Amino acid sequence: MALEAMEELPRSYPHPPPSPAPLSPAASPAPHSWRFEVFLSFSGQDTRGNFTDHLLSGLLERQVKAYRDDKNLPRGSFISKALLRAIERSRISIIVFSKNYAASRWCLDELVKIIKCRKLLGHIILPVFFDVRPDHVAKQTGPYKKIFRKYEEKYKNNKQKVEKWKDALKTVAEISGWDKENYRSESKLIRIIAKKVVRKLRKAAPTVGNQLVQLNSKVEEMKLKLYEKWEEIGTIKFYGLQWGRKIWDSSKDKKRWQSQHVSEFCLMKWTN
Repeated sequence: MALEAMEELPRSYPHPPPSPAPLSPAASPAPHSWRFEVFLSFSGQDTRGNFTDHLLSGLLERQVKAYRDDKNLPRGSFISKALLRAIERSRISIIVFSKNYAASRWCLDELVKIIKCRKLLGHIILPVFFDVRPDHVAKQTGPYKKIFRKYEEKYKNNKQKVEKWKDALKTVAEISGWDKENYRSESKLIRIIAKKVVRKLRKAAPTVGNQLVQLNSKVEEMKLKLYEKWEEIGTIKFYGLQWGRKIWDSSKDKKRWQSQHVSEFCLMKWTN
């Protein structure tokens, strides 16, 4: 198979770089089939009966398909595989930080998963600071200080777990979002968030001009599992779109995409 010109790996991984020339409408790729458009991560103790309910209603009014876990889980419960799956299949996560968000290991594990999907699948994160400040979240101060003192004592033999939670909080707190204290009207804030979500979804939707080919959801799920299993990556090669589109080769050393024309077979090759 002849190799074509190398192109830089785009920031919106795993989506390929834009096509240099517009395609005809007939040649445009099919859109990616996300199961949900928005995943809501929140502390039920703080916001289930107020802000999160109102936010969900605001999204549904704009026909945004949102996922909210409605189970009242006891503190200390482990995150379910179904919930992890819902995060993987969502395009956007809205994280509502509140005073007791970090008190839930379930919420913190959700957050770690969301960060991982952002790195590997281009997942979009929109934070909302309900009754805590961004610096409380980033530095684990304010109401989070006491919570993390308890975690550090409880997990003194598993410090890596606590550090992973801290890193996730810091990462999300540095993303541009909304601080509820800056808005006198909660309903106005919810309208602003909902409009932002709609704009993000329209921008993220595949179009003729911004994508050459879309990897299907099964390939993305397989890739996510491979990345979770192996910390150090060699080379992942995907073959097998029978209609001869371009398939992309991700290399650890070169960090580039390499296109190949393939014929009627399907094979994935993993090398270190």
